[in-house]
Amino acid sequence: MSEKPASAKPVVVVGAMNLDVIATAGQSARTDDSTPGQVGFYAGGVARNIAEGLTRLAVNTSLHSVVGDDFPASQLLALCQLAGMDTCHINAVAGIATPVYVSMNSYDGDLLHAVSDMSLIDGWSLQPQTKDAIEHAAYCVIDANLPQVMISDIAAVATHTKLVAEAVSASKCKRLNAVLPSLEMLKVNLTEATVLAGLDENVSAEVAGRRLLELGPRKVLMSLGESGALLFENSAHGMTVLRTPAKHAKVVSVNGAGDALTAGFLAAIIHGEDSAVALQWGATAASLSLECFSACSDALNEELLRQTP
Repeated sequence: MSEKPASAKPVVVVGAMNLDVIATAGQSARTDDSTPGQVGFYAGGVARNIAEGLTRLAVNTSLHSVVGDDFPASQLLALCQLAGMDTCHINAVAGIATPVYVSMNSYDGDLLHAVSDMSLIDGWSLQPQTKDAIEHAAYCVIDANLPQVMISDIAAVATHTKLVAEAVSASKCKRLNAVLPSLEMLKVNLTEATVLAGLDENVSAEVAGRRLLELGPRKVLMSLGESGALLFENSAHGMTVLRTPAKHAKVVSVNGAGDALTAGFLAAIIHGEDSAVALQWGATAASLSLECFSACSDALNEELLRQTP
């Protein structure tokens, strides 16, 4: 892992961390029967995944999150520390279970079903230490797992901090509606984009992305799965659209690939790269995530992304 820049303003990431329970079928799965396969336990959560990716890419990153006081929490913290992450601002709440995400994947790694228990996050609110950290950060990254009130409170605090939001899901992304004009960047997939833009689900990615830009974010990063990713950006020269194809990957699990895309893209921008290079970093980080069960690959590092065309 590369050394963190000592003098750089930090990136504060605020949102969910949870235990990922990932079951992968060893053959075609039936919905009304058990299927032989394998089950693994991994550190997850959208905000946590992004924070790990940024940390591995030599970005000075601080994760602000909340867990229970149970065994999964101790495992999560240990895994975060093993990845070199700052865990000083992860608070344990007594008597409440740590959030858990359970997914069932097909034998080729595609997501079949998933259930997320984020009830602990639902009752969270902006704490003084997090407020202070955001005010002194270069970027603040949030995910839509946060309660809507907390999202608005963070946007009100981040007046001199670049705010980045991850839409998370079609059901939760609507929590971001009120803060879209405050965003430096919004990360979505196509389904989330159509929901946030108020468009028909059959519209093209370009139509959805352009409409989202009109709603306020300076950049919209859209993951398109096997079709790669698009970046919509407002600049002095008007609206621009950049595309990158997906990097070749032997898919093990799709869990966390979108978070890796976000981390790779943002890390490149922070390290002074332009948007085109940042898209390449994001696509490479996503491909590494696809090739392992954990959301963030142990192989991810700044030197690798700089060397990958």
